[in-house]
Amino acid sequence: MFDVNAKADRIVPALPSTTGIEYPRAASWASGTLQDVLSDDKGRQLFKVFLHDALAEENLIFIESYEDFKNMK
Repeated sequence: MFDVNAKADRIVPALPSTTGIEYPRAASWASGTLQDVLSDDKGRQLFKVFLHDALAEENLIFIESYEDFKNMK
């Protein structure tokens, strides 16, 4: 069952600095693919903040865990 208090227990991801994010870089996230956003450090962090606000960050956590698992040797 959905717990309305669960949001209070979640760790809020840090909002990255906007230094170095010029218009062409940000526009490429809007017009590109999800992979374009995830391959950019600030784009990934901003997406993580967005997902947290939408109560959906577990989706990115899964992708990051999968990438870590795939890179294990």
